Amino acid sequence: MKHAYSWATDAWFTSGIGFRSPTSEQYYDAFTDTSAGGALDDMSDHVSRPSAQRVSDLHAGSVIAVKYLDGSDGGATGHMMVVQSVTPFERDGNSATQEYAVRVSDSTSAPHGVAFSSRTSPHWAFRDSRVEGSPGLATKEWSGAGRGTIFIQADAVTGKPTGHWWGRNEAAFHTVADRPMAFVDITR
Repeated sequence: MKHAYSWATDAWFTSGIGFRSPTSEQYYDAFTDTSAGGALDDMSDHVSRPSAQRVSDLHAGSVIAVKYLDGSDGGATGHMMVVQSVTPFERDGNSATQEYAVRVSDSTSAPHGVAFSSRTSPHWAFRDSRVEGSPGLATKEWSGAGRGTIFIQADAVTGKPTGHWWGRNEAAFHTVADRPMAFVDITR
């Protein structure tokens, strides 16, 4: 945000979140603090939290904050992503849920999806920009800023997230009990 908005200064972060350079966990905590006079209230001039928190309401520019309650490799506290697009995507065949392919910009040590060189790998339909190579050829991955796709599952009735897969061909499903998410919109 500091690179995109002139109002996102060290002073703004310190007064709203309490930290000049918040961790993902601190962002999540601030974005879910809806109490009067709480962090979200302090940031309300530029951050709003849609009350419904439905995956289908995400749009280009929405921010997703995930808090890791179950720990992670490397000690990460959570993850922050900026949404580029949201597309319904049936992943598990369960009529009680609806999945979404959410294209995001983020910075990570592990690209979204496993880059198999196989021509039939589902990775290629949802390629992460941090993967170099082509179907049938050797691949190389790197960390840092880029674009990828996370797959978020939502309750078919409420539309609220129930969990996510890091990439299209990743088997690990992270429930919101272990990795809760909050959605916010940034206003100029």
